[in-house]
Amino acid sequence: MSKESMNRRTWNVSAVAFVMIATGIGLPIAYKAWFNTRTFQALDSPVSLSKHHFRAPDFNVNIKGWYQIFANLNYEASYDSGCGFVGTNSVLKTHTVIHGPGKSTIESESADHFLGHFYADKKGIYSVDIEVQSDASCLNVGDPRISIWTAADSYMLYYHDLEQVAAVLIAVGVGVLVFSLAGNTSEDINHIH
Repeated sequence: MSKESMNRRTWNVSAVAFVMIATGIGLPIAYKAWFNTRTFQALDSPVSLSKHHFRAPDFNVNIKGWYQIFANLNYEASYDSGCGFVGTNSVLKTHTVIHGPGKSTIESESADHFLGHFYADKKGIYSVDIEVQSDASCLNVGDPRISIWTAADSYMLYYHDLEQVAAVLIAVGVGVLVFSLAGNTSEDINHIH
């Protein structure tokens, strides 16, 4: 094999190795940057749980998926008030309506702190109307907040899987590069003798 064709082959193999290494480094960085721009907690807003109807502030959904709607509060404060919040003893009864971009309208009835859930099939601005149908004002001592969120766990699992794939790409890329350079060096030594 001529020296020129050996150099061309070494260059091609080295280029493939560098692409593998760069891909292994770049994929997790790009995914992490994407992940950090997602909003998993779409809404967290204070609310009164007195009997009334209210519209929470509009919120942006930038990741498709299932979202949970909760009334969160300081459980200890509500327990001390003698006000039931969870399960069959809950004084909180609600009717929740979610309005999404385009056609989406989802309704749910609730008898505790879990106000409902919905699947966001489109990114965009959503709104929520909540009618507190019972007088649950005794829960207001717990500083209640309406919380709408989607789980980030599966996305973090994807990131960890991607890290493992990236480690393999880097290891293989380094191996190919070393093998290519070592092969070229041994050819040079043989060529000298």
